Amino acid sequence: MVEWLTKLGVGNDIRSLFDIRDRAEFDYGDCKEELSPGFLKVPATRNIFRCGNEMAPDVVITWSAAEAMAMLVYRRKYFGSLEQIHILSLGCKISHVQTAWIRSKIRNRKFVLVFPDDPAGRAADIAVAAGIRNIPVKLKWEQSQVRITCRNKECCLSANELSLAAFERAAGVRSRVRTLKPTDCNTYLEQLYEQQ
Repeated sequence: MVEWLTKLGVGNDIRSLFDIRDRAEFDYGDCKEELSPGFLKVPATRNIFRCGNEMAPDVVITWSAAEAMAMLVYRRKYFGSLEQIHILSLGCKISHVQTAWIRSKIRNRKFVLVFPDDPAGRAADIAVAAGIRNIPVKLKWEQSQVRITCRNKECCLSANELSLAAFERAAGVRSRVRTLKPTDCNTYLEQLYEQQ
């Protein structure tokens, strides 16, 4: 496992941050995320995988611990040092319980969202940012449009123009949450595999 991750460009320091030894398993408490060559199993859970410095100024929120690891291979300089990062992985099914926990336990930090660069991932950006900032939002898919209701305002965005920034402009809100997207692929993990 270590040799394979090294070949992908995941250094010792990143592996240490995620506590990877023989196997790439990420413990959510009630289940585990598993990564191996050609295989990724991300759980649907209400729990959160956490690693890194819990007092760090930057909090990275993602759908998969493996995705966070891959993102650090490409965007590590964005954060300065690994000691400045707290990583939270929500699994493949985001819940209000998770965003409420983040809102109540993690305050006065810079949030960075790392979700796929597809309509579902961009909708997750909106749902998570709104959830951690306690902004009531409802997203409804209608054919190729997404109808968004927020604070008695309603707007429609096409799947192609859907983004956290577009939502904030249309709804007149500011979440003060940033997003990171890979440049050439849907996810950082996909980019990592493709550049192998």
